[in-house]
Amino acid sequence: MKRIFLSLLLSSALTAVFAQSEPELARSLIDEGRLAEAHELLDNSTSKNDLLLKGRLAFLEYDFDEARRLYSQYRRTLKKSDSNSELELFENQLDLAENALERVEKIQIIDEIEVDADTFFKAYRLPISAGRLTDSSEIPFKEDADDASMTFVNEKGNFMMWSRTDENGMTSIVESFRLTDGSWEEPTPLPDMLGNGGNVDYPFMMADGTTLYFASDGEDSMGGYDIFIAGKDLSTGEYRQPQNMGMPYNSPFDDYMLAIDEENGIGWWASDRNLIPGQLTVYVFLVNDMRVNHDPDNENIIDFASLKDTHLTVEEDTDLDSLKRMIREIKPGVAEKEVEFIFPVAAGLTYTSMSDFKSSSAASMMKKYMADKKALENDIEELKSLRVKYHESNLSGRNALSGNIKSLETKVEENSRQLNVLRGKIISTEKGTR
Repeated sequence: MKRIFLSLLLSSALTAVFAQSEPELARSLIDEGRLAEAHELLDNSTSKNDLLLKGRLAFLEYDFDEARRLYSQYRRTLKKSDSNSELELFENQLDLAENALERVEKIQIIDEIEVDADTFFKAYRLPISAGRLTDSSEIPFKEDADDASMTFVNEKGNFMMWSRTDENGMTSIVESFRLTDGSWEEPTPLPDMLGNGGNVDYPFMMADGTTLYFASDGEDSMGGYDIFIAGKDLSTGEYRQPQNMGMPYNSPFDDYMLAIDEENGIGWWASDRNLIPGQLTVYVFLVNDMRVNHDPDNENIIDFASLKDTHLTVEEDTDLDSLKRMIREIKPGVAEKEVEFIFPVAAGLTYTSMSDFKSSSAASMMKKYMADKKALENDIEELKSLRVKYHESNLSGRNALSGNIKSLETKVEENSRQLNVLRGKIISTEKGTR
């Protein structure tokens, strides 16, 4: 009898464990994007505790009315004194999505490309006029280069943006300008209000230097990362309040890295809304001169918002083949490197910018060399001017100038010698690192 009792207790305990694990399993499946499997667990459930997850599933499937009904039903099961931060988050995201569904921009998707999630930005074919998207290896600050997701570099190569991770694991965007000596200024963090309490990443600055696109998962996001736009006041350097780009750019899933090619009228962004493990979908679209939204009562509004069928977005007279061919012919490149100086280092090897140096010591000496060379050139010009005045002056004037000329000639000769010595040190130091 005792064994039967213990057996019943064990069976009851196991049943309770499995019953408790099903919602958590469903939650995990939803988080992993395995929505069909989550449905199998939840569809036949009558537990009030599953209403929240059922509502979440409906939301991710763009059935916003059903999501609202299930969230409301779940809320009625709670005590008045109960607070549920997850429910409040889900309801806020639903509010944002419903509002976005009223303003779905009418754009033509001319291509969609499935790419590896870690290097998705390499699929963007941007001309150099739009800047460059590259990995973190170009960041001139090692502590940031080790963990930044990607980097934006402008056309001239003298402005850079990337994300930095703080001690709490949160990411924010920083920007840096290259100085005249070739070094980069200490990165400046962008204001916290861009993220509204969330992570901020994937920056793209338009060529005008005033229009920034970025992604954030803060309070104004309808789910995961959303794409935002913010203006910058060039006179003050301050950023204005960001605006959510809305649908179809954003979705209940993660959406990243909107980039605009003004030269060809082509835009790009990436999304994981198609739930392909390890991959993102890169959407290529025609950029509108002015935003035009779909009629919210259009029977296909959900398809236009979710992009379940991108063919619906293409107008009849649009020549997709021609546009795709044009995009293939775009040659993403590197801006011509600015020639800061001409400095032969060895036979057949001439440096033209500070970034050419491998040795930091040699680069530091090069900065001094450039400053000393400039000072020497100024002295030589002054010496030429004094000599002209000397030949144009009378005897007393020449006597007054001769001392200055001799003194400056001595200075020029000594500084030229020291400059040659410094030049030799730079070359030998640099060769030691090659």
